[in-house]
Amino acid sequence: TIASMQRRYQVDIAQAARVAALSERLRQAVAPAWGLGDAWSRQLLGWAADVHEIGLAVSPINHPRHGAYLIDHGEMRGFNTPQRRAIALLVRSQRRAFLRAAFSTYAPRERQRMTRLAFLLRLAIVLCGARTDAAIPEFGLRVDHDDGRLSLPAAWLRGHALSSELLEEERTRLRAHGVTLTIVGV
Repeated sequence: TIASMQRRYQVDIAQAARVAALSERLRQAVAPAWGLGDAWSRQLLGWAADVHEIGLAVSPINHPRHGAYLIDHGEMRGFNTPQRRAIALLVRSQRRAFLRAAFSTYAPRERQRMTRLAFLLRLAIVLCGARTDAAIPEFGLRVDHDDGRLSLPAAWLRGHALSSELLEEERTRLRAHGVTLTIVGV
């Protein structure tokens, strides 16, 4: 079903694979501290990464909203309504502000999981912004409850000004959700 959606909406398969692989590396780095080591977290994040750009088939303007609509209202054989809505929420949350109302429909524990998965997807998308494997930096990500530390090569941060600016914006957005992210150039 996911592969069919990628074909139907002409997703850049290489970019989707980059984002999926990096989001999985990020998830593994934080899984013990954030309780994201289960199969559901892995699958949900992977599915969202695989289809995060389907909204571009509708319009490059506000494509996350278009993608979420296609997922939430389209035919996705093998996925039930709560699964589709969870994937749609992550796709919708990939850029700009988190939708507090959408996350609030979940029970507190699941809300926390969804917020954390959205953060990982957003971070992977920013770090894969150059759309090439060569541009993805080596990184370190550690979290302790709601405090995170992202270590990136200082040269990469200097050479990727837009990505650096987007990471700073993510820090601000996360702070509004009670998560502190420190970005360190090494």
